[in-house]
Amino acid sequence: MSYWLDKLDEILEQQKKEETPLTVESIPGITLAEFARRDIAVEIYSEFLQCDIWLCSNDEIASQLKKDASEQVCYTLDEIRSLSTLNPSPESLKKIHEAKIVFPNSKLKEIIQDIDNKAYHHETND
Repeated sequence: MSYWLDKLDEILEQQKKEETPLTVESIPGITLAEFARRDIAVEIYSEFLQCDIWLCSNDEIASQLKKDASEQVCYTLDEIRSLSTLNPSPESLKKIHEAKIVFPNSKLKEIIQDIDNKAYHHETND
């Protein structure tokens, strides 16, 4: 069994080496699945938030970016997918973003849990 796993690792590594390098011009045309497969980060200006944010393909890339530029706000592809599913109100989205600024290494999941807990405690105290 280990032979086949080693062989699979070898094939996957070879495929990774054969991938076409990304250029600035080609990034807007890649699919989300391809973006997730690659170890990349893209700086994006958010009209809504009126600031630059970083979209990172995974947690490792986001961590590396935070090490290199701690003041930058990073969202992983998984976080963007979660936001898309949650469809937060504009005010909630701004609060989430503010939390990511104040707590630079926070994850969307933690922020949402905190917001939900505060809302629950507020409702029960009324």
